[in-house]
Amino acid sequence: MKDILLSEYLPVSELIVEQHEVIKARFPVIDFHTHYSLKYFRNSSRNDIANEIKRLHEYGVAGIVCLGNYWEKELEEMVKATSEFNNFFVTFGSVDVTKISDPDFGKYASSVIREGYKKGMRGLKFFKSLSLKYKDSNGKFIRADDERLKPIWETAGELNIPVLIHIADPVAFFKPVDRFNERFEELNVYPDWSYASDEFFRFDELMEMQENLISSNKNTTFVIAHVGSMSENLKFVSQQLDKYPNMYVDISARIAELGRQPYTARKFMINYQDRILFGTDGSSTEEELYPYYFRFLETWDEYFDYYKSYTQGRWKIYGIGLPDEVLRKIYYENAIKLVPEFSSCCDI
Repeated sequence: MKDILLSEYLPVSELIVEQHEVIKARFPVIDFHTHYSLKYFRNSSRNDIANEIKRLHEYGVAGIVCLGNYWEKELEEMVKATSEFNNFFVTFGSVDVTKISDPDFGKYASSVIREGYKKGMRGLKFFKSLSLKYKDSNGKFIRADDERLKPIWETAGELNIPVLIHIADPVAFFKPVDRFNERFEELNVYPDWSYASDEFFRFDELMEMQENLISSNKNTTFVIAHVGSMSENLKFVSQQLDKYPNMYVDISARIAELGRQPYTARKFMINYQDRILFGTDGSSTEEELYPYYFRFLETWDEYFDYYKSYTQGRWKIYGIGLPDEVLRKIYYENAIKLVPEFSSCCDI
């Protein structure tokens, strides 16, 4: 028998089970985690964007949050570009955290956020680069719970706008890339995604920062991306949600994790139906993601692909058949609570 490479091994399941393709969601959908970029809007005509909205409507998508590292002039340009489409697009901005060591950083950050809000920004977004890339003037990685960042969170709280923050990647990204790592293939293709080196914060340190951030800013609403940073351990996320009413999570880029633990995931999503937001982490070239999410959330299908390729691990997922009242909250009602502007675009 000839040996084959693991990358060449693509077994076809012989299971014969019910299959339900869900092209359009049962209820309107607000995608709270997308990356429609400023570059996309710069390079697209108004007609191009209108056609993109029409395509998204075919999936049942009623609105999306555009996330990016934008502040000041770029943020103003982004808000202007997205504001012409009846609140279909809502822009979240950011702050240049590389200025953290400047004496007037707090005043700068608060001013940038307030000006962005006046222009139409309706939330803040911080990427994992906050603590896994950016450093202060002493050459140290910035902690998410650094006191120097507090004016950001306080200003967001005063303006009543949410902060969507990506703190950490999957647990496996912080472990040695070896034969025991369940994300080996992914990390082998994208070695820069590994944070196993001692140079970086450990995963548990990032979780400590995350909890400190939420607990010390109780007047600020935090949406912790990717199922609260720990979709592999829903008990941990549940404990965090129980302790901190100002914490929400989105499900972006994590149905591969949720779908392989369907009993636990269903219980989690029903228990915390008021605190979970729909999101994909997609962009203008990834509309095909939606049917995978809808099938996971709406059907009882068994053992199906979480995407067209094994991008996150060699396993398949199971549908969790959520009740309609839960679907409504996750698809759009919770998003409207945090961004009321979306209430005008959910009748599609």
